[in-house]
Amino acid sequence: MIREETRNHAAMTGGTPGGRVQKKEYDVFRCTLKVFFLALAAWWLCAIHPGPAFSQEGPSIAVEEEDDVSDAEADDEDAPAGPAIDMGPDEPAEPDEPSNDEPLVDDPEMPADIPEDQAELFEEVRELREIVERLRQEADARERLRVTDEEERDEEEEILEAAGREYMLMPAGMLGMELNINYAYYSTDQFRPRAGEVEYRSNHNITNSLIIESARRDNLTIDASIPFIYKYDQVGTDRSMDVTNLGDISLGARYQPFKAGNRWPPPILNLRLTLPTSRGDYDINPQRELSTGSGLYALSGGVSVSQPIDPVNAYASLNYRHRFTYDDVGQRRPAGLLEKVDPGDRISGSMGFGYAVSYRASMSISFSYTYGFSTELYYANGDTQSTGDQISASMNINTSWRIRPGRTVIIGLSKGLTNEDPDFAFSVRLPIEFDLR
Repeated sequence: MIREETRNHAAMTGGTPGGRVQKKEYDVFRCTLKVFFLALAAWWLCAIHPGPAFSQEGPSIAVEEEDDVSDAEADDEDAPAGPAIDMGPDEPAEPDEPSNDEPLVDDPEMPADIPEDQAELFEEVRELREIVERLRQEADARERLRVTDEEERDEEEEILEAAGREYMLMPAGMLGMELNINYAYYSTDQFRPRAGEVEYRSNHNITNSLIIESARRDNLTIDASIPFIYKYDQVGTDRSMDVTNLGDISLGARYQPFKAGNRWPPPILNLRLTLPTSRGDYDINPQRELSTGSGLYALSGGVSVSQPIDPVNAYASLNYRHRFTYDDVGQRRPAGLLEKVDPGDRISGSMGFGYAVSYRASMSISFSYTYGFSTELYYANGDTQSTGDQISASMNINTSWRIRPGRTVIIGLSKGLTNEDPDFAFSVRLPIEFDLR
């Protein structure tokens, strides 16, 4: 029923009053989604300001330093006194005060009438105290700079989150939301035999996706992705088309069968179902309309692994995607009436590594490769066409910026390496998590 309505969309949105009503409904739907995504982005940005920011971490560190110094003073007070040094019979007795009230380097000058053997001992003791003081200060500085296990885990999670959500899981009881804004640019040279000229064709794609995740267990996370797509296609200088509509909604799950071991990295298994909620390539008039998705049912599964290799985190993934046959197409093409489409499956993989540049920033570099098997097209007159196998590959760079605890911005840049890939793609991801425990 849904496919029948999409095939007749062009006829229903013509010059009739009913077509104008349906077009108005599409405009209302389009505006509603735009307002929703803008409100979500504004809410995420406003959530940055409440609460203590990074600038307040300085005083907290200073307090810890004072506590460390006071603890060190207390330890020095409780420590047993060393051998007494005879400072001469004419010297008055020093009051019983803690030795750490003044810096060790400010010891009193050696009396002029002190015996020669005690003078040498006095100098040696003062040098030893200065050495001990320097070693203690260096040890305190190293302790403050030492990265804790929790900080290492946070850095690893940020690196993997920037690389892709398939490499990480959320703790049980957590709810995650992410606004993913992606821009992709395609350009090709198109030859027109009738005109005998080459036209420049450019395509601009903007995809706003809302991703919702929920962790049922520590090793199981489910998610849903709702994309909203805008496309603008221009051929030469006199022809252009654009479309704004819903993309293909997908539902997924990630599962980790066992925890990390000493020899092998723990795998994360993923399963995803794609629903044909968009107007696909076989639901439109290719000469007058643009698609916003494949418009096909698809089921994909794969495995991803990650392993920290000091000082970087290496990761890799492998996926297989099966697209189901589309019957009763009813699309008119130059070759005839298209009745059936048997889309080819796809095998994809990626690998890369990430590095924590600082406490607030990390960077990851990866390579992605996809091999698509040929798609078979069946026409009503008995003819059959094959599109041939396709290959796509890209290089990806992602950076993660921690604005404040719990607020991270992930910026990505991708460069296509084949004609099937965009010339370049730019993305901004705004993830946020809620603790429901």
